[in-house]
Amino acid sequence: MSIEAERRYLWHEVVHAIRRDEACHGWARHTMERSVEREAARRAMPLAALHAAVEHPATWHDIVWLMKVPEPWVRFRLEIAHPAERALLREARRWLEETA
Repeated sequence: MSIEAERRYLWHEVVHAIRRDEACHGWARHTMERSVEREAARRAMPLAALHAAVEHPATWHDIVWLMKVPEPWVRFRLEIAHPAERALLREARRWLEETA
């Protein structure tokens, strides 16, 4: 397992521990796991870290490298970002491209 995959797994388990989740089955488990995955991604990649990553002249791979988690998880985090978070990240990237 790569260090990035381990970090993702650990963040996921930390959120379970914080929430004091107990075992469940069926649709309840699926719902719980989706919720945990969203929260784990937010905790592993807070807005400030994402903002710092996109502010620097970087490629997509550089941004993923800076986050230190698997690439699909970075994409997932951006997909679940609040509209205000997305706007801030777009503005940071736009400013960078205009001043380059």
